[in-house]
Amino acid sequence: MLKEHENKIIELYIEQERMLSLLYRKISICFPENRVFWEGISRNESEHAGMIVALYNHIKNGDAIFVETKTRTYTLKTFIDYIRSIIQKLEENKLDSTQAISISIDLENSLIEKNVFNSFQGDADAAKLVLNRLRIETIEHRNRLANMKDKLTNAPILSDKLQAVA
Repeated sequence: MLKEHENKIIELYIEQERMLSLLYRKISICFPENRVFWEGISRNESEHAGMIVALYNHIKNGDAIFVETKTRTYTLKTFIDYIRSIIQKLEENKLDSTQAISISIDLENSLIEKNVFNSFQGDADAAKLVLNRLRIETIEHRNRLANMKDKLTNAPILSDKLQAVA
C-alpha cells in the first residue's frame, strides 16, 4: 500500500508528462514549420502519462512497486511550474525556435539524469515493458531534439542560399 506522499509523487509524474505534452503541442503551434515533429513528441509524452497511469494500476494490483527515491513533491511541482512558465513565454512570443528546442533538450536531459522512472519496479512482464519503453523513449526524445537543434542551427541562412544560386 502506498503512502499518501507516494501517491502524490506518482500523480505529479503523470502531470509532468501531460505538461510536457502540452508544451510540445504549444511549440508545434508557435513554430508550424516543424509541426509534425513537435506533434509526434507531444503525442509520445501523452502516451507516457498513460503508461505511468498503467504502472500506477500495476502497483495497486501488486504487480509493481514504487520505491521512494530522493524525489520530493516540491521538486516535481517546481519542474511542472517551470514547464508552465515556458508555455507562458511561448504564448507571449518570447521564445524563438532555437530557444524552445534548447529548453526541451534540457527538460528531457533532466528526466534522464534524475532517473525518474527508476522509482518504479515491476515483476510482471507488462510492467517491465512499460518501464523499459519509458526509459528508451525519453532518451530517444532527447536525441531527436538534439538532431533537430543541429538542423536548425546548421541550416544555411537565406543570404547563403542566394549566394549559392548566383
